[in-house]
Amino acid sequence: MMIAANIISMTILFAVPLLLVAMGGMFSEHSGVINIALEGMMIIGALFACFTLQGLDQSGFGPAHPQLSMFIAILVAGVTGMIFTQYHLLHNEMQKEVIHDWMNHFNPILNKYNTVKKKLKAKVTERKELNVKKEKTSILNPIQHIKLNQQLTTVTEEIEELKSRKEQLIFQAECSTDKDMTNLSKKYDQMNNNLDILDSQDISLKKQLEKDAAAFREEKFHPEPEQYTELLDTIIQIRPDFRDKLIEQLKGTFGKYYDYHRRDIAANEVDYLNVEDPDVFSHRAWELEYQRKQEMRRNQPAWAKKKSYDMEL
Repeated sequence: MMIAANIISMTILFAVPLLLVAMGGMFSEHSGVINIALEGMMIIGALFACFTLQGLDQSGFGPAHPQLSMFIAILVAGVTGMIFTQYHLLHNEMQKEVIHDWMNHFNPILNKYNTVKKKLKAKVTERKELNVKKEKTSILNPIQHIKLNQQLTTVTEEIEELKSRKEQLIFQAECSTDKDMTNLSKKYDQMNNNLDILDSQDISLKKQLEKDAAAFREEKFHPEPEQYTELLDTIIQIRPDFRDKLIEQLKGTFGKYYDYHRRDIAANEVDYLNVEDPDVFSHRAWELEYQRKQEMRRNQPAWAKKKSYDMEL
């Protein structure tokens, strides 16, 4: 009985946040905006918040500054979700470029094929009508027979020319039969539909990104001024581990489509949206690294200091 009760309670516990996200997705879809990545962004943010709290606890910073640690975890969760959102947008842009290139290649071929197919159908119908007319023409009217035969010859030549043109278009489309061309046309329609879906996703993702950036800018200034430097130093310390885990999650999510250039672009775009000054961050990181090296040098024995000085000379 206790097992069943635990299963039910845990189900409710895990279902509530997903239901909230599902309701948000339902309302956005009814408004014409489709976003299939809502729960993924939420879970990714929560996952990296847990990673951050774990790292801060292991370093000893968490127990000493519990409130600041929670604040850092919230910031990391927000930034991670925003980077994933921005990366998703860049990934969608790449997909749309590929689809546009594919459609631009096959669109003129399909248009010409459909035009030739309509002309061919019309000429075949015309030839049938001429044959019926010829059968109904009396043999006592040879002039009319000659005229119909000439028309039939002309139409037949045009049909053969159209068939040849159609075969060339099928070859250009890398197909073998009319059935293949029909499947290609269906694929083209599906690609066009995929573009609409991607555009709808982009609208939703951009709105979400703007909301997250506004929330981040509001939350960022909550710490006291004297805590800001300590907050910045802590973020710099956990940044390498955070970057490695972020790369791992991006690779797991996007697989072979992961690209580190898009990751860097996404991170820079998020910094821009959050009104983050990269110079402040890099300057403070340089100061910390310089202080660390100076501390190491002070702790070196005398002979090691002399050797290091000689090597510098």
